[in-house]
Amino acid sequence: MLPEALTLDYLTNEEEGQYLDRKSARIRPIDIARHIVAFANANGGVLVIGIEDDVQITGFHNNDSKSINDFLEIPYSSCKGRIKIEHAIRKVTVNSKKDSILLLFIEPSDNAVIKTSDDKVYLRVGDKSKLLNHEQVTQLEYDKGERVFEDIVVEDSSMEDVDLQLLQQYKEKLGTSLSYEEILDARGLLKRGHLTNAGILLFAKYPTKFLPNARLRLLKFDGTRFETGRRLNIVKEINYEYAIPKIIQEVKTAINLQLREFQYLDENGVFKIIPEYPEFAWFE
Repeated sequence: MLPEALTLDYLTNEEEGQYLDRKSARIRPIDIARHIVAFANANGGVLVIGIEDDVQITGFHNNDSKSINDFLEIPYSSCKGRIKIEHAIRKVTVNSKKDSILLLFIEPSDNAVIKTSDDKVYLRVGDKSKLLNHEQVTQLEYDKGERVFEDIVVEDSSMEDVDLQLLQQYKEKLGTSLSYEEILDARGLLKRGHLTNAGILLFAKYPTKFLPNARLRLLKFDGTRFETGRRLNIVKEINYEYAIPKIIQEVKTAINLQLREFQYLDENGVFKIIPEYPEFAWFE
């Protein structure tokens, strides 16, 4: 919402939620850091200082209030990361006296996770600024492109886990004289002697040793839909737990064996064979 659309009526009557939060000017300025971080890690929002939770406007001109400048300093002193934030000071009347409220406009951080100065990560969820655990922070890093799954180093791995026969085939296709380690290192698949997730998926002998879900399950059904229980209609099931290049070749062979072939007589009187489905239709 544009700043000019945020009327005093809106700021005092709109329910707090994903994009709006109100705080008293009597709180410690550092306490707004988590809300700024939460808005930045989500879709942005507006933080209003000087309005109580009961929507009473109290402003800054009372004995318990902190100064506007103390709050304006927080994004720079108590938050980590490049925060896009603007502010506006609105004039109000409190108890027949002129006063002010502070509006902080926080834009979403598109490509980085924002943290508080003590390395905590918050995310705006509804009307709450939720503290994220390690797994949730990692997922947020993936979502923002700050962390790439394929580039993560698998510390327990080494060259001993590499399928050298498969890597040799790749080396021959490249036509290079580089060593196995140099080939993997040059493509970011080996770092400091350990394989990355991408290296595991492409060249490990047993990818599921490190990534339990790195497998493919080939199912063939009798009929046009999947049934369960007593009507289970699986007629063929094969599990593949190899590196991706091996899986592709083995699945290609297996699917070809499951498909029927038909003979027909062409216009020249010669019998020809066509597959039930052309390979290009399913192999891609």
